[in-house]
Amino acid sequence: MAITMVLAAPVLAQDAVLERVQRQVQPLTQEIEQLKQQLARPDISTGDLNSTRARIETIRTDTLRMSEQLQPLLNAANQSLDQLGPLPEGEVQEAPSVAEQRKQLTARRDAIRSVQAQLDLLRVSSQQLSEQASEIQHSRFFQKVFITDRSVMDPRLWLEGLNTVDPFVTRFLTVFNNWWSRLVGSLTGFSLILLLGELAAAIAAAVVTRRALKWLLQPRRNKPNPTDLERLWNVPARVIVVSASILVGILLIYFALSTTIETSQQATRIYWTLALSFAFMAGGRAFVRAMLSPRNGTWRVVELSDGMAHRLCQLLELLIILHMTDAALRRLTEILFIPVQFSIAQSAVNSILTAVLLVFILLTARRPEDPAEDHAPSSVQGRFGWFANLSLLYWALVGIICGALLLGFIALAQYVSQQIVVLTGLVVILMLIRYLADQLVSHGLKPHSLVGRFLRSALSLSNRGVDRFGVIITTLVDFGLVFVGLPLVILQTAVTWVDITSWMNTAFFGFRLGGLTISLYTVVAAAAAFVIGFLLTKLFTRWLDARVLSRTQLNKGVRDSIRTGVGYLGLILAALFALTYAGLNFDNLAIVAGALGVGIGFGLQSIVNNFVSGLILLAERPIKVGDLIKVSGGQGIVKRINVRSTEIETGEKSSIIVPNSSLITESVQNWTHSDTMGRIAIAVRADPAVDPETVIKLLVSAAQKHDKVLPFPAPMALFQNFGATANEYELYGYVADVLTVGGVASDVRIAIARLFEENKIGMPFGPQELKMVGDGKPPV
Repeated sequence: MAITMVLAAPVLAQDAVLERVQRQVQPLTQEIEQLKQQLARPDISTGDLNSTRARIETIRTDTLRMSEQLQPLLNAANQSLDQLGPLPEGEVQEAPSVAEQRKQLTARRDAIRSVQAQLDLLRVSSQQLSEQASEIQHSRFFQKVFITDRSVMDPRLWLEGLNTVDPFVTRFLTVFNNWWSRLVGSLTGFSLILLLGELAAAIAAAVVTRRALKWLLQPRRNKPNPTDLERLWNVPARVIVVSASILVGILLIYFALSTTIETSQQATRIYWTLALSFAFMAGGRAFVRAMLSPRNGTWRVVELSDGMAHRLCQLLELLIILHMTDAALRRLTEILFIPVQFSIAQSAVNSILTAVLLVFILLTARRPEDPAEDHAPSSVQGRFGWFANLSLLYWALVGIICGALLLGFIALAQYVSQQIVVLTGLVVILMLIRYLADQLVSHGLKPHSLVGRFLRSALSLSNRGVDRFGVIITTLVDFGLVFVGLPLVILQTAVTWVDITSWMNTAFFGFRLGGLTISLYTVVAAAAAFVIGFLLTKLFTRWLDARVLSRTQLNKGVRDSIRTGVGYLGLILAALFALTYAGLNFDNLAIVAGALGVGIGFGLQSIVNNFVSGLILLAERPIKVGDLIKVSGGQGIVKRINVRSTEIETGEKSSIIVPNSSLITESVQNWTHSDTMGRIAIAVRADPAVDPETVIKLLVSAAQKHDKVLPFPAPMALFQNFGATANEYELYGYVADVLTVGGVASDVRIAIARLFEENKIGMPFGPQELKMVGDGKPPV
């Protein structure tokens, strides 16, 4: 009974998931129909359109998520039916219990497929409605931007704008006077003192906040030679100090005023519009002054002369003030319900002044330096030097603004002017974060830093490993800036945040490419599974080598073969697990294998041949790591047997890379295949008058006296040949390690020379051959 309950538990859980999804399908279908009717209204407002599309995207995401939840249930039902096998043919009847189980599984599978079909229909309907809403949004955007009005050369544009200035001032003063009257009327002697105290406390709090943040965040400005990290960090630190102190003062002032009198909603909106505009204006000014540092060149982030930095700082501050003033006026016109003619004239003025300031900035940036000034680069160089290459683009944008103003496209001129300031500031901020991250990683990973010491001591990373870790961190920062900054840049165009979330959901839950469904979640999860399998394989092979193989008294070559084979097996298992998790259908493996076979026959034959040869080397072990071998390219010690090739280190400390197939198909001389014993062979010439037996005894004794010459097989000497001037002998001896042959042979030669000298035996050599030089005559 207990076993039956345990087996039934997963089925009950799956039934609960299926039932929950079935309950959600019908309400979502009805809501889609309501949203479709609402979207068909021609008078739908922009706010309702945005909220409608956001809800449509939520429904589409929910359908994708629910379809993902049903997929494991469908796979389980299909696997159970596959285990039952096909229906018996002919007159053969299957058992009633099996038939009943097949019936239940078939009904379950059909129910899941039915719900999935409804979800697919919902997904398609929501996708179509979302595209329809997107088309309406984009159409309204382009209609707004490319709407035609009067040219700036038309006097009526300015007359109509001037006529709306008086209503703007009047309404603004009316709101202010009403607020002031209510304030004065509600004040008593005590409340006035309390209000003044609160305002003084707000100002004092702002000052204290500024000084505290400046002491905590900003580098000390009296340093004569600040580092690049200090220069870069000074920019965001200064912006935070200025903006935070102003925001603290704004909040406390609003709290003091709101607790004294009850202000109208219109007056509150005006207060926050003006206050936030001032805060952003001050923050932008602090950013520009920190970047250019006109009064102290040692803290300047951009490589400019003092004169150019001062002029550019003034122009950029004016541009920021102009932009924030325009944003504040645009918001005030909405609050005060000012006629549209005021906004048109205001947009024209803002566009004209923006174009003028841009022209002055571009001319200043390319102006040659005064010889009396310090010799600094005359253009923006260093980290932000790429801005100098964008001058033509900015000139083109200025031309677009001027052309739009002359042709009457005031909204287009205003849009381009606004995007120039916003996008330029956004790009500069993102690049500053990137440069700052590089410097933080560079300084944080130095040997004397806390993180650097931890990586080198606790994790035992080498300097190269720490550098690679830093590369990984900076790469992740770059990717993060792209994934964060790119949506921010795109949001400045006709694309809305709903568009971006729609793209992200589609990439996350999967999109179809032909007959293949690609899901970012599945790809990332499969890659993570492979990485985990790879790391586990590395850990297992290290444990196997350190705790098991090292205690088996096996030689290094055998241990390396076992370790490499286990590593290959682990990688194959990790790859299979990752591919299975990604949903690869192995039923089509025969087709893939056939296509792979064709590829191997044409282009991968050599690679696969070397790979298989490497496996043969590890299994058969004709050579192994540590062997001394000789191939056509030279001789040396085998250092590593890789997937495609084998690395051999010569006595000159150079590496010979030999394809594995060459080691299988060609002759290879291996001195250490069965054992490490080696033989020395020394050729000796002795005076022919000396008794040969005496010479042989001296040679054998010279070899026997060496401690590395083995007693068995015993060393031996042979009388090789007679000579006119000397008899020729050969001495042979064996050593336990073939790598010591050269050193032992040298020692034995020295011993032979001493023995011959003690016994008065000469070592004559034949006459030297004359070398022919010049015209072939012997040298004089």
